[in-house]
Amino acid sequence: MNAGWLRLFAVLSGVCAVAVFVFVLNAEAASAFLHWVEYLSAMPGLSGAFLLVLTIAVFIAGCFAANWIASGFR
Repeated sequence: MNAGWLRLFAVLSGVCAVAVFVFVLNAEAASAFLHWVEYLSAMPGLSGAFLLVLTIAVFIAGCFAANWIASGFR
């Protein structure tokens, strides 16, 4: 098995592990955090700004991960 497949499986395993931790094992804390961002923050619009920054950060991390995986297949 070459490095590309190992990197692909590593990234997919990491994403699945984070998803299980956040949404299955720690669902109450994730729900409480989202509730705080949406309803209890001092400024209106903070939830939208938070989601916008989070989306950009996830996209950049995904680009780095895709580049790392692709370099393993070269």
